[in-house]
Amino acid sequence: MDTKQIIRIALIVLIIGVLIGGGVFLFAVKRSADSASATPTPTPTETMEEPTPTDDAVPTTNLTPTKSVAATPTRRPTATPTRAPATTPSSTPTPAPTAASGVVNIENSVSPTTSATCTQNFVFSAKIYTNGAATVKYKWLRSDGATAPEQTITFTDAGMQTVTTTWSSGPIAAGETANGWERVEILSPGSGLSNQAEYTLTCTSPTPTPTL
Repeated sequence: MDTKQIIRIALIVLIIGVLIGGGVFLFAVKRSADSASATPTPTPTETMEEPTPTDDAVPTTNLTPTKSVAATPTRRPTATPTRAPATTPSSTPTPAPTAASGVVNIENSVSPTTSATCTQNFVFSAKIYTNGAATVKYKWLRSDGATAPEQTITFTDAGMQTVTTTWSSGPIAAGETANGWERVEILSPGSGLSNQAEYTLTCTSPTPTPTL
């Protein structure tokens, strides 16, 4: 039951009480008047004024209730914090590190790759590439286990230089075949090996007298 219903019921009860109280009061006044007129008195009758109910006798009730309107509290809007955008610190781009000057590639080959003679001079050529000025130390390696002495080439800038060596294979007997390879080993700067350049020697004629 809400407040309006409670106030309405209280007003109805109050009105009923006022009506009942007024009726009882008027009935008592009328009864007193009737008793006075019925009883003879030896003395001259004296006119009695019937008491008039005053406003004080009947309670005045304001039947229209005044509803107090509760003040609605003003809700203060909650301030939404503003987040400052992340600031990317400005910085000078770091240049990519430059690799130390050195050998970056070796292309090794042999000429000729095959021969049908019983003896042959095979020339090995290796192209050495660097990415800058460098002093390159290297040596040749052979499939028969022999090694050439250490050699040096100088690069004043990035580029390519060719180094060569010759292997005199043979003599071999008629019908025999000889195979071999050579490659370059880099000693500095750094270390590395080139590809193997291979040859094939097949003797299909009488063995010639070696030329000194």
